[in-house]
Amino acid sequence: RRRVLSPAGHEVLLQADRVLAQASDLGRLAGQLRRGERGTYRLGLIDSAAVATCRPALAAVRELAGDALHVTVDTSVPLTRGVQRGELDLAVVVADNAALRSGGSGRAFEATVTTATVAEESMVVVAPAAVGRGALDDPSRWGPWVMPPAGSTTRRLIEGALRLRGADPTTTLESSNPTVLLSMVELGLGWAVLPDHTRGLGSDGGAVADVVEAEELVRRRLVAVTRSGCPPDPRTERFLTSLA
Repeated sequence: RRRVLSPAGHEVLLQADRVLAQASDLGRLAGQLRRGERGTYRLGLIDSAAVATCRPALAAVRELAGDALHVTVDTSVPLTRGVQRGELDLAVVVADNAALRSGGSGRAFEATVTTATVAEESMVVVAPAAVGRGALDDPSRWGPWVMPPAGSTTRRLIEGALRLRGADPTTTLESSNPTVLLSMVELGLGWAVLPDHTRGLGSDGGAVADVVEAEELVRRRLVAVTRSGCPPDPRTERFLTSLA
């Protein structure tokens, strides 16, 4: 006969796995200290954080960690899950993503996390250069769009803000990379909503000449995510203080 854990039993299992994860962290730290090293530091960043928002902090932690620094660039939910599962030490992601809202999928091996706001990014409407001022000033004439993937935190944020302005969020192309989206706008394939610092990143690394900016649409909050109860790590402290 199949046995099913009671709610109390499930909670005990969750707590036990969290204790085991913390014990593993402490054991790993003790071993590194005995060997005179700190071990690999696993950092996760969304594209925007990697290329602009967190560049000074990334350089600072690279100086401290050296070759032990491993950086993963991905979207917010996989990075948040990576911290919850102990696969990453810190990640910078978009706030209020699905993994943060759920606090983990409820699986025993996913730990709770703590967050700290590191930046607020201005997200601006960008259009192909051929678009006239009349269309730029009239949200009902905006689009079609090149967007982040459907279901992503940033996509939901953008679509909600567009609808509030009376714009149609019909999408013709998707990419999680803001530089790719900018290139598509330059080619005239659609409009985009991008972090304002992306404006200086043309496909050839130079200034953007083939797009025009309409206005700020919405602001996006980025947070640093770490696992609750982990031993202090000076590399995490260096990263966070470099963003202050």
